Formats: sequence, structure tokens, C-alpha cells
Amino acid sequence: MANNLDKTNPLLKLSNNILYSFCACDSRAGDFIAALAHTMNLTENGNVGRKVLVYVSENKIGFPGIKLLENDHDPIICSLLPANNPDMFNIQVQRIAQAVVSDVISKGGALIHGGLCSFKDCGAVMAGPGDVGKTTASNRLPAPWKSYSDDATLIIPDGAGGFNAHPWPTWSRFYQGGPGGVWEVEKSFPLAALFFLRQSEKDSVETVDEHHAKAMLIDTIEHITRLIRLKEKIKHYHVKRCIKNASNIASAVPSYRLDVALEGEFWREMEKVMPKIKMFEKPGYAVRQFSALDDQGEVYYIYRGLSMNPTFYEPELLTIEPYNGKEPTKGDIICYPVDHKDELTVHRIITVQGSEIKTRGDNNDFADNYTVNRDAVIGRVVASRRGKETRTIYSGFAGILDMYWRRSYRKINHYISKLLYTSYHYLAASGIFRKLKPRNMIFKVAVFQRYSMQYVKLILNGRTVGNYNFRDLKWKINRPYRLFVDENNLPFFELPPPIIPIK
Repeated sequence: MANNLDKTNPLLKLSNNILYSFCACDSRAGDFIAALAHTMNLTENGNVGRKVLVYVSENKIGFPGIKLLENDHDPIICSLLPANNPDMFNIQVQRIAQAVVSDVISKGGALIHGGLCSFKDCGAVMAGPGDVGKTTASNRLPAPWKSYSDDATLIIPDGAGGFNAHPWPTWSRFYQGGPGGVWEVEKSFPLAALFFLRQSEKDSVETVDEHHAKAMLIDTIEHITRLIRLKEKIKHYHVKRCIKNASNIASAVPSYRLDVALEGEFWREMEKVMPKIKMFEKPGYAVRQFSALDDQGEVYYIYRGLSMNPTFYEPELLTIEPYNGKEPTKGDIICYPVDHKDELTVHRIITVQGSEIKTRGDNNDFADNYTVNRDAVIGRVVASRRGKETRTIYSGFAGILDMYWRRSYRKINHYISKLLYTSYHYLAASGIFRKLKPRNMIFKVAVFQRYSMQYVKLILNGRTVGNYNFRDLKWKINRPYRLFVDENNLPFFELPPPIIPIK
């Protein structure tokens, strides 16, 4: 062991004065704590902060035994099973770390499936699923960039509306004779940006709006929660708390979609927005589905893909209601696993024959090439949330009518838009409609600030009808308001305008 510590009470010091002292209740627990202290590079002992009491139990009932009490003065109780092989030993060490994560989640934080790096004393997280290339990207970062973790980052509120980021161990490196490692867990950086990685042939970066950032954050949190191998009940509790925390993080921290080429210099794209804060403009997406059972039995599911367009667009948050004895009917949109995998699917029922159900996506011309067993159906979609809008999802015959109406509307809107595109921009440039504009139609330019972010909007009667895109240095005005606005008279910015405090 590298650190010369009393293995029964090493001290973990996190940002915002969050402290944990690990106390072994028996000799076997001390071995686990010693391994954790080495992995997290803990260099001090102490009995301050919240105590994590660790003991080893032969009783498997109720395992894993992590008990959190609401009072911060009460200890966290962590019971472990004895280890008869190296992999089992590492699993128990990871359990102790999970006790810390659980408490941080209750304080408004989260564990994100993403590597932590720094640039000019600002932290950034490169997030994504296991096969997206986080480790490769972390290893390729040149100075002055520095990587502190390649798989997991612990996020903690800073108490002032922002968040701090700590590197977290990559536990998979310890299994099956892996190399292991040491992480500077106590080191932290103010979190300036979230980058959601995607493999591409060309490096690029684009802003992600708050709604999409929240959905993708929930997805990355679920990735790492699944790897911890929690029991479903505990996992669902964590996920429910993390949904709220992810929303707060997405509101406070700018998010970006980062396309990474195999031999490109993607960090130059990151430097364009680090540590400067730019606009939320072009939405990014490509999230996996994620579900969490709540206390009432409903399931929340983040939709992804194209198969259910235009009924759903990713990443809408869907509410799934179990049938509870009722029978699925033609026209219902149901949620079910495919081929006994963890991945879930939402498609519409087109036929029901006994216990076999045939499905099809609303955007598909052909039925799915499989049947769904009635017992495998988790439930039907009853509601959908996109941004701040929540709408009811119809079932049965009403659902079929709604599908055809949406498909028809999309086709009509597409052809009309294509037909009128040139005419629309010609009329907008001509100024004809500006001469006919009612006197009470007064457009105002407003500068807003949320935490450290600044953005400019075009307002009409309290409603946002346009945004200034600092990436392209031009206004994006919603239809049909461009007809009534002279863009040449609107202000243009190369940098966000300063915020003048109100006295």
C-alpha cells in the first residue's frame, strides 16, 4: 500500500466542505478500506465529517447493505460480504465508494459516465456510453489539457448555483487481473462544460439546449448506475433523485455535442467554448432509452430514434402505465423488451392475436419482423413530455387517428415549406409585410443571464420569437415573424453583451 495511513479511518475531502471518514468495524473491513484509500489517493486520517462504518457480514439477506440516514450527523452503514477471490474483493471496495456516491446524490450531486479533464483551471466532462471512445479521447489530450479520469466523474453542487467535478475511479480496471490504478479523487475543478461524445469522420462541436442536455445526462447517469450492480429498488431510488439533479446540472452548465474523428484534433473544437460560455442553439441528441420505476408503478422512458416520428421525437420523456389486468388493444403504444435484452422499445400495436402482439413504428411502412408476447409488455404510453409541454397519448382507435393526423400534417407542412421557402424569404426581404404591421406589434431585444450563461432573444408581447446565434453570428427568427422584422435594424454581436446589474 502506497499511503502510510491507519487503514481504519482514512479521510476523503470533497469540495463544498463535504468530508467522509471511513471506519472499519472489524479487521476484514479494514482491508477493504485500505484498498479504497489507495485507489482514491487519500493522504490524511481523521474522524471528522460523516462517518462511513464498514463491517463484513456472512449474511447475504438484504445485501448490498448500504444504509443512509437523513441526518448528516448520523453515520452511513455499509455491510460487505467476505471476499474469496480478487474480483469479489474489488466488488466490495466498490460498494464502499457507492455509499459515498449515494450520499452525494442526496446532496444534489451525481455520478456521470464520463471522463474529467481540465483546461485553464476549468473542468470539462467528456461523457458517453462505454464504446464511444472516452478513454482514447482522454489519452489524446495534449497540454495544457490534462485528463484526471476517463470513465467516471463525481459532480457536487458548489453552493452558489454551480457545480464542481471530481475524478472517480474506473472500477472495471480492477477486474479479471486488470491493471487497477490510482485517481486523485480529492482534486476538483469548477465544471465549465459538458461534452457528449460521438464518433465521426470530422471534428466539430455544437451547443445542446437544456432539455436535450438533461435527457442525455440522465442517460449517462444510468450507464454508471447500472455498472455498479445495484439492486433494482436502490437503483430506482438513485435514478429518481438523479433526474432532479440532472435537471439542475443541465440548467447551470453549458452542454455540447462533440464529434470526434479518429485522427483529428477534437480538443481545438473544445477550446472554442472553453472557458467561454456560448448560446444554447442547435439541439443535439442520440440518447439511449432509460427507464425507472416510481412508487406508483409508472415507468419513465426516454425515447430515442426515428421509428416513432412524428408521434415522438427524441429525447421525449414518456410515461408508461402498466396494464394491471387490462388487455392491450390495437392502436396502443406499448413498451417492451426486444429479444430479452435490457434495451426497451416503444411501438404501436397493429394486431392482437391471443397472447401474440404485432407492432409497428409510426414512421415505418412495414410491421416489425417479430411478435411480442403479452407477458413481456411493460405497459402503454399514456403521456409525453417535451421541454415544458406535457401531452396525453391516445390509445386504441383514437391513437390510430392521432397517428394518421400527425403523419398527414407532417407531409403537408413539408410540401408547403418546400413550396413557399423561396417566396417566404423574398417577401421577408421585400418589406411588404413590415409596412402592414400593426402598431401594437412591437419587437424587443432582451439580454438574459442564467448563472454564467448569457443569451439574446427577440421578444413579442412576452413571447420569444427569435434567438441570436453567437456561433453563426446571425438571428434565427421563427415563422412567420421574419416577415415583420427588419434584420438589418436588429443588433449584431460577436460576443455576448455585458450584463448590467440592476441596482
